[in-house]
Amino acid sequence: MSNKTYVFIDVSNLIYGARRTGGWKVNYRKLHHYLTKRFLAKKIFFYAGVESLEDNSYLKLEKLGYILRLKRIKKYNKKPIVKNIKCPKCNAYFVKKINRQPEIKANCDVDLTFDAMRFISEYNQMILISGDGDFYPLVFFLKKKKRKVKIIGESTSTAIILKKLMGGDFIDLISIKDLISEAFL
Repeated sequence: MSNKTYVFIDVSNLIYGARRTGGWKVNYRKLHHYLTKRFLAKKIFFYAGVESLEDNSYLKLEKLGYILRLKRIKKYNKKPIVKNIKCPKCNAYFVKKINRQPEIKANCDVDLTFDAMRFISEYNQMILISGDGDFYPLVFFLKKKKRKVKIIGESTSTAIILKKLMGGDFIDLISIKDLISEAFL
């Protein structure tokens, strides 16, 4: 098999990583260019949660060459925090209930893993853009199957177990910021 690289992007992890390192935004045209030039990527999969599957704004990404894997986001209500508070004046206790913001998730990890396994015979190098430790079994398996794997992730939020497994094949997101970020004037 000649060198065939497939890229799998966990978009929420990418966006979170960019926010965490200074609040910059990813320019997806530049990211696609970087991945195709630097790694000679043949296919670039884009896993993201969206409010509506009818949202046509993602079609621009498809025209750039991304293979879109979109899932409708779901909102999960978190249990409220319940605190027992003592009144300093009367020493009576009362319960205060604090509602929390719902968690918004698309849960694209399984889809990404499924595609990585489904297409394993088509590539010999995988670039994973995510620092999510849930991908450890996938990465470990691919390395055992003699696939080259590189991970691009935000260093401080990438799972330590992934960074240890990757060694020198981990690329800190901040190191490519200038190549893939929106230009600010």
